[in-house]
Amino acid sequence: MDSQNMIFDLDQSNEQKIKTEYDRLILDNQNGYSLVSIKLKNFITFSHMLADDKGEDLIQVAYNRLCTCLSDDEYIVRIHSYYFNLLIKCEANLDDLHRRAHEFHFAVKNFFEENYGRPLYLEMGYCPLNHPDVDFYTARYYAEISRMASEYTFPETNYDMYYISYQDQKEDFLKLENLVPEALANGDFKLYLQPKVNLATGQVDSAEALVRWIDPKRGMIPLTSFLPNIEENGFIREMDLYLFDKACSYMERWLKEYGRKFSISFNLSKAYFNGTFFMDEFTSVFKKYNISPDSVRIELLESIVLNDIEHLLPLVTNIYEFGFSCALDDFGSGFSSFDILTSVKLSELKIDRSLFKDITNDKERSLICHIVDIAHDMDMEVVAEGIETEDYANYLKEIGCDFIQGFYYYKPMPVDEFEKLFITNTQQGR
Repeated sequence: MDSQNMIFDLDQSNEQKIKTEYDRLILDNQNGYSLVSIKLKNFITFSHMLADDKGEDLIQVAYNRLCTCLSDDEYIVRIHSYYFNLLIKCEANLDDLHRRAHEFHFAVKNFFEENYGRPLYLEMGYCPLNHPDVDFYTARYYAEISRMASEYTFPETNYDMYYISYQDQKEDFLKLENLVPEALANGDFKLYLQPKVNLATGQVDSAEALVRWIDPKRGMIPLTSFLPNIEENGFIREMDLYLFDKACSYMERWLKEYGRKFSISFNLSKAYFNGTFFMDEFTSVFKKYNISPDSVRIELLESIVLNDIEHLLPLVTNIYEFGFSCALDDFGSGFSSFDILTSVKLSELKIDRSLFKDITNDKERSLICHIVDIAHDMDMEVVAEGIETEDYANYLKEIGCDFIQGFYYYKPMPVDEFEKLFITNTQQGR
């Protein structure tokens, strides 16, 4: 398609144009096409850098660059602002998806980099036209879902195709979602514990609470098959509270029957972090049991709390006022912020497994050592997660790390197995 002097209008007829072509292709059974949703990903930052009044000109340039990738029997319209819909020849397979996404990505990125001094990136979602019962608006919705939850990337550009990766997964989620209330009622969600090994003593007197879904017919259902969906729809609150109740009952029994005080950590889900009801619901459960509040530690996932320090401050204050304590989980997994360490009270820092890649790497060892020293200077205990080798265990002990979690010592285990190993058996240790 020749992009020279191509001008677009922003009016309601654009949507009707692309819809008309979509309906025609469906009617003609043209399975080799895909409806595409494209967003100019970093457009706002880009336009502000140049001049706000140049925005429309920049969108026109991006539109023309996209047109250079189209043949005469492919179509593009601007839907609104810096969003476009396209109808292109693209089969429902990864090879064709990568090929077309590659074309669009470099046509826009390279041109803007060469002519404006910085690249402009794309966000793309594809919905193939191989389902004749799917109308235009549904197909566009599918394309937008894939655009916003893209699995494949070039540098700073992401793209995906709905029927390749999203639909089957979503349908599986929906099927499992309907089973969650019954699974909770039947006790199919099981409390597992990941032991924390005290490196100074070699003993285990604390653990992290985890969940496993063990269905009577399907067996153990992978976390990735259900956890993202129940986090999204809020069911995770019920599950978290259920597991917290179970764990508290075990801690009370261990103290009463065996005189063994254990501390258990609990991950704070995004649903609870974003709500105002977390402490009320958890303390209501906790008060049913005769155990000390310092037996409970709440783990704050770095990726959840990182950009909301203002909300985090009162939450952490309430946690400590009741007598619980806090840990920062997965430190180093992404864009670690020392703002969290300096802004809120924390009792424990958990170093993410992603930092333990190569024990022979001097820079890696130095980084880990400095993290341990900083945490200790701030009166925090340090837990290293995902440790699987003796070399790492020895090194962490040498630099004064307090605890280790990982397969080198113990895998997550059912709570009954944990009880036999660490409560009734006093000969624990490696």
